[in-house]
Amino acid sequence: MLTHKPFRRNAQRSLRVPHWAIPKGRIFIAAKVTTIWWWRKGGTSYEHAVVVLRAKNIDGPYELHPDVTMMTSWHLPENPLQKSGHGSLLETHTGEWYLAYLTSRPLHLPGIPRLAAGGRGYCPLGRETGIARIEWRDGWPYVEGGKHAALTVPGPRMKEQGATGTGKWRTDFDSERLDPELQTLRIPFDEQLGSLTARPGFLRLYGNDSLNSTFTQSTVARRWQHFRFRAETQMAFSPRYFQQSAGLTCYYNSKNWTYCFMDWEEGRGRTLKIIQLDHNVAHWHLYDNPILVPENVENVWLRVDVDNLEYRYSYSFDGDRWQTIPLTFEAWKLSDDYIGGRGFFTGAFVGLHCEDISGDGCFADFATFSYQPKV
Repeated sequence: MLTHKPFRRNAQRSLRVPHWAIPKGRIFIAAKVTTIWWWRKGGTSYEHAVVVLRAKNIDGPYELHPDVTMMTSWHLPENPLQKSGHGSLLETHTGEWYLAYLTSRPLHLPGIPRLAAGGRGYCPLGRETGIARIEWRDGWPYVEGGKHAALTVPGPRMKEQGATGTGKWRTDFDSERLDPELQTLRIPFDEQLGSLTARPGFLRLYGNDSLNSTFTQSTVARRWQHFRFRAETQMAFSPRYFQQSAGLTCYYNSKNWTYCFMDWEEGRGRTLKIIQLDHNVAHWHLYDNPILVPENVENVWLRVDVDNLEYRYSYSFDGDRWQTIPLTFEAWKLSDDYIGGRGFFTGAFVGLHCEDISGDGCFADFATFSYQPKV
């Protein structure tokens, strides 16, 4: 049973709880006749941990776990699972105990020692969910095999159920509701952002603010879930001004993203370009020599290939013959660790975007959006 009674300050002082620990919640475990406090430490940074306290009485006094931190990877910079913490206990119907917790899988830049600045790595996938097997000793929960997160864990004593998920995903926008994998920025998807019925079988996005804005953006995106994947879309767009654009974006937040897009230039017509925002500093690619879109082309296909530390954009005017744009971007920069600040945890997104800072109105129609992990 979970309870939410605030932890008393005097109890915290009397315990001498480490200053970096923050109360997460209290669990009353009837079988152990014990109240256990779960504390998180370190946000979801590399110092993240689970801290446990217990008492026979719900009002205390409480005592700290003998190991202080019940789970953490802070002491093991080489461990493939880092930032482990924020745990919650589970007892199965077979009487076995597990801990569900948050963790991250960092990518490492070559040549940087683990204990140097940036050596712990960068996590473009954000925080993910891990599981650990728990054993009880003297009334305390311990992670089997040591307090660090592990890649493999013994399962419970029950019949295995086959899993068929591959991570492959595609939407053809043939429903009146967005696919559950897709998310929008700050506000729900509505008629101000776009429509799934204005042109059945297409996602129509109406031009709004730029990706640098913190107001209304017509952006529909999904999370990066693999270190290597390909995302692709088919788009029809007829801009009339250089301030109107639509295309494919790899996005962390309003100050860190890339955007491969179509716009319009006087004397050139429709063109393809790329903008990169890196710590809110803009880099303009292909502006001197943009890729020209033929006048007779109705649809343009855009693609991004993410390969561990790097990614690249490609385009096609017929969906079959592809041209890779000769620019390489750093995937590791779209991470919780690079962007600065703390408390985000989402990781990178790949998505569709349409903007119109002229205010005259425009829209882009997207026929498909797919995501394909690579082995």
